[in-house]
Amino acid sequence: MLHITDSRTGAPAALASGRLTRVDAHPRGADVPTAVRILLVADVLARALDIGGAPVRTGLITPDLPAEVRPWAAALGIRPPDAQGDIARVAGELGGGRGVQVCARGGGVDGGVHIEVAGVEWAAADAAVWPDAEPGAGAGAGAGGGPPGASGAASGPASGAASSGPASVSVSASALRLALLAHPRGMPLRLTEEKLAEAAEVLGRWRGSVARWATEPSRPIPDDVRRELRGTWENDLDLPALIETLDRLERGGADDVPRGALFEAFVYADRVLGVELAREIGGPM
Repeated sequence: MLHITDSRTGAPAALASGRLTRVDAHPRGADVPTAVRILLVADVLARALDIGGAPVRTGLITPDLPAEVRPWAAALGIRPPDAQGDIARVAGELGGGRGVQVCARGGGVDGGVHIEVAGVEWAAADAAVWPDAEPGAGAGAGAGGGPPGASGAASGPASGAASSGPASVSVSASALRLALLAHPRGMPLRLTEEKLAEAAEVLGRWRGSVARWATEPSRPIPDDVRRELRGTWENDLDLPALIETLDRLERGGADDVPRGALFEAFVYADRVLGVELAREIGGPM
């Protein structure tokens, strides 16, 4: 069962697997990078509930998602909401259920469980982020620069605009997603070129290992490994702990686990992370 600490009360809340949960994202009023982070946290929470067998519906509490946010939500693989509008309209369309509100600090509305998301400062002015797996792979692949709203940033990953100069680091949108998830959601994040480069390195290493493990006979995930993975996201949606656990496993922290089982474990965890760990299967080794 997934437990979330209510940001306003500090009390733990259990999100029962048999009860409908509505996850509402409140990006209105946040700057664009922070709005993207709010949508991403809501997306991962819905994924975690779904993998646990909980019925879940997602709402977007805003009359209209700002145009600058839309291409980034799409590039980062954030699933479209099941309903959009004010809280009354979303609740009416999706039904009551237990509400979890993902919002900026001090945001949201009264009632339900609150998950407050701290702000993001885009400090990677010379970085280029691309929506596909091959950074900078030809015209139209993406736009140089950080999330719209950041100083010097392009208008979005699908704009086709070029960066003002050579990028010091070029990463896929999946690496940006991983970089955002690797930092505790309640702490402000200064997203630097170094953090993006580190996320790109980790993602590339994991994808390479998953592609190699895919050639081995499939094996079930050992119970202790499955419990450890689930324990990270079921304990207050601790995604940094999940990422640390996967990195330890990939670096050989479980020598007794067959490679076919490691493959299944990483694919399983990726149902929550959503960073396409199986993308390089079948490619050149």
